[in-house]
Amino acid sequence: MVMSRLYPYAIEGEWILPVQHGYRMACCDCALVILIDFRINKNKVEIRLNHSPRKSAALRRYDTKRFDRLFTGHVLAKNYQRIDSNEWMVVPKNNFILACIDCGLTHKINFRVIDNKVEFQVFHATRETAAIRRGIINKIAKYNEM
Repeated sequence: MVMSRLYPYAIEGEWILPVQHGYRMACCDCALVILIDFRINKNKVEIRLNHSPRKSAALRRYDTKRFDRLFTGHVLAKNYQRIDSNEWMVVPKNNFILACIDCGLTHKINFRVIDNKVEFQVFHATRETAAIRRGIINKIAKYNEM
């Protein structure tokens, strides 16, 4: 798959030092783009996520191979918390689970603070991805039956 220079692939387990405001992250499967802001509040990492439809559309036009795995449905499993845009959320420093709202691709993310800057590392969460995608497929099938 092709990625633009704005959205480089993260190597699993490698620590990444992002910009603190407006960090662009794209889903590996469906090219959904979210903008992430990071901050440190009382030695706890907080993030704020914003969906970027225009950037997602531009990346999807750039990389058309991703559409073969695109799901729609905008559902998450019961035990996953949906994060609203412009809302700061305290995240655990280990095993924070982030799922794409379009395709269900899931990653476990670890955070650390060094010199008052946030770093993170990303790992694929295959079992969680499979569970969410089973839920998406079941909900789409039920919707189509109606």
